[in-house]
Amino acid sequence: MGFENVTTDAGLAALDAFLEEHSYIEGWNLSQADVVVFEALKSAPASTKYAHAARWFNHVVHFKKSFATLPGIKKALSTYGPTTPAPVVAVAAPVAAVSSAIPVFAPSALQIAAAKGAAKPTTWEANAEPTWEDVLDEEMNMEDEDDEEESAPVAAKPATATAKKTAPAAEEEDFDLFGSDDEEEDAAKTAITAQRLKEYNEKKAAKPKPVAKSMVILDVKPWDDETDMKLLEKQVRGIDLPGLVWGTSKLVAIGYGINKLQITAVVEDDKVGVDDLSEQITGFEEYVQSVDVASFNKL
Repeated sequence: MGFENVTTDAGLAALDAFLEEHSYIEGWNLSQADVVVFEALKSAPASTKYAHAARWFNHVVHFKKSFATLPGIKKALSTYGPTTPAPVVAVAAPVAAVSSAIPVFAPSALQIAAAKGAAKPTTWEANAEPTWEDVLDEEMNMEDEDDEEESAPVAAKPATATAKKTAPAAEEEDFDLFGSDDEEEDAAKTAITAQRLKEYNEKKAAKPKPVAKSMVILDVKPWDDETDMKLLEKQVRGIDLPGLVWGTSKLVAIGYGINKLQITAVVEDDKVGVDDLSEQITGFEEYVQSVDVASFNKL
């Protein structure tokens, strides 16, 4: 049984249960099977109710532009999803055949006498010939009597042996020959480890940390095409801050004869904030309309 209507609660529950144990609808990579199920969904499943289906949906949506290039062939929605194995039907053997295979023996004379409460005879009448059932019962009775006589002394032996083993074990638990030495060695090891850890942290703290820097490209837009871009650039480069180094610049056409100033700067992250730098450039209200961050890369 594959997926039915995945827009209903029952269909979404089946899809969520299937994706709990599978990363994709088929195989180990995205395929047209994922596209078929994705297109059958009208919207993203609720992550609070169908967490696994929502996780799969958010992953597949990133590859929406490349659906046509995914491997596989599109099939009907019902061909994908969980499958139900055929039930196993146990075939019972005919009662007559089974019962006929069991041998049936008639009760012997001794068994009938025992059932009625009569005493079991140890000898047979002179005129009666003993059967094999009578001989077998007599031998079994003799063996049972021998077992009962031997069972009483044997049962007492394990208890005595267990008591002998328990006493030395209790004495060994109370006597610890090397306990004090182990405790002293553990305390010495702990002290050495703590000292080495302290020395390592001190050396690590003494090492100079590398200065974190970033390269920023700013787009500085003027008010109109009559703005003096050379003077605007001069004003921008006039900003002098610790940890700020200005780089190359160029004019990029926007339209209608208007150019924007695209300028590069290298800043130390701990000393110069990009937002603060943008506010200072925007402060030249006579020349600057706005400032945008075109690129930001860590060095």
